[in-house]
Amino acid sequence: MRPARRRVEAAEARDAAGEALTAMETESRARQAADAAARDAAQALHDERQAAATRTAEAEAAITAARTEHHTALAAAQAAHADTARSGEQDRQRHTAQLAAATAQLAAANDTIAALRDQLARAETALDRERAEQRRLTGCLHDLIAGRQPTPAPPPGHAGHDPAAEDTPAQPTPAGPATAGTRRRKAPSR
Repeated sequence: MRPARRRVEAAEARDAAGEALTAMETESRARQAADAAARDAAQALHDERQAAATRTAEAEAAITAARTEHHTALAAAQAAHADTARSGEQDRQRHTAQLAAATAQLAAANDTIAALRDQLARAETALDRERAEQRRLTGCLHDLIAGRQPTPAPPPGHAGHDPAAEDTPAQPTPAGPATAGTRRRKAPSR
């Protein structure tokens, strides 16, 4: 019985060894399948990381382009603002210069008007003196023609007084028409 037992034990050992081999083969296949799945998962993860890196690089490039465009637009806006400010300043300076020139012209015109008014007043005063002197001389001539004593010259400071006539005595003039020796001046137009 002993050898039969050994045979049974050997058969059981063979069966156990066969089961162990089958289990090892199954485990080996499962390990290979797991390794293949792990490799596939690693490859998928690697591909996903590369895709994410590509998308990140594209996003960063888009952000950089947007920033560059923003800076360019901002610089253009600042340049336009500076140009507008410079143009406004030039317009203001030109207007100030024109206003100063117009003010100077107005002041010169006012000075000219004042000088012309003063000149006109002096001319009218001189003309009034000359007319008064002509009237006095005409009166003296009439008196001489009529044989009367001539009227004395008006006192100094009186309108129409000629200081040169004060030192010179009235001289009789030869008889002639009443208007002889007088000149008529045309009054300046106003």
